[in-house]
Amino acid sequence: MTETFDNRRLLLVDDHRPIHDDFRSILNNRGVASERLGELESTFFGEAVLPSVLLPKYEMESAFQGQEALSKVEASLKAGHPYALGFIDVRMPPGWDGIETIQHIWNLDTEMQFVICTAYADYTWEEIFKRFGNTERVVFLRKPFDQTEVRQLACTLTAKWKYSAIARLRSQELYTLVRKRTEELTLTVIELGAALQKVQTLSGLVPICPSCRKVRDDQGFWKRVEAYISERTKACFIQEVCPICAKTLPPEIAGTEAQRECSTLPTTE
Repeated sequence: MTETFDNRRLLLVDDHRPIHDDFRSILNNRGVASERLGELESTFFGEAVLPSVLLPKYEMESAFQGQEALSKVEASLKAGHPYALGFIDVRMPPGWDGIETIQHIWNLDTEMQFVICTAYADYTWEEIFKRFGNTERVVFLRKPFDQTEVRQLACTLTAKWKYSAIARLRSQELYTLVRKRTEELTLTVIELGAALQKVQTLSGLVPICPSCRKVRDDQGFWKRVEAYISERTKACFIQEVCPICAKTLPPEIAGTEAQRECSTLPTTE
C-alpha cells in the first residue's frame, strides 16, 4: 500500500550548472559501478569485498532561476507528479533569491520539503523563522556540503513527504467515516423523535363517553375511537364481526368479508 506514495522527485535550483552536476553525482545510484570496482579490488588484492548497497533512485530536474523553479512546480502539480524535495541555492542573480523562491513555491505547494543551500550568512535562522514560522519543512545545508549529509537529507525528507501523504489520506478517510456515521446518527435521532411524537399524540387523558364510546379531541369534537386513532397514527381499521357477535347478527351481516374503514370513517358527529 505504501509503495504507491513513494516520491523521490527532486528539484535542483541553482544558477551554477556545476552544482547540478555535483548533486547528480552524489545522489545517482552508484551501486553497480561500486560493485564492479569491488570485484576488481578483490581480483587484484585477493581480498573478499562486501557487495555495495544500492542507493535510492531519485528523479532529478533542474531549474537555474527562481521563476523557472516556480513554473516547474506549477506544471508538476497540474500533471499530478509533485516534487517531494527541493535543494535551493540562496544567491541566484539576477532573479529571485532562494528564500523568495521558496516563498513563492510555498504558497503553491503546501507539502514540498526544502533544503536551503548557501555558503553565506545571508539569512539568519531568526529571519527564516519570521518568514515561514515554526516549520519542519525547511532545512539549512552549508556549502561546501558533505556527500553523506546530502544523501541523508534526500532520503529522510522524501520519506517524510511519503508518510505525511499517507497520514493525510488516513485523516481524510477518518473524516469521511465520521461524517457518514454522524449523518446516520442524525437520521436515527430524527426517526426516533418522530416515533416518540406519534407515541405522545396518544398519551395522556382522553375523554370518552361511557354511553356512545366516542372520544373528544383537542378541539372539542366528539369522534368515534377508530377515527380518533386513525388521524393520529398510521393505523387503519377494518370492519369484521367477532365470533360472539356473529351468533346474534343476521347471517347476511355475520358472513360479510372484512371491509376497510380508513377512508369512510366519519370524523365528527
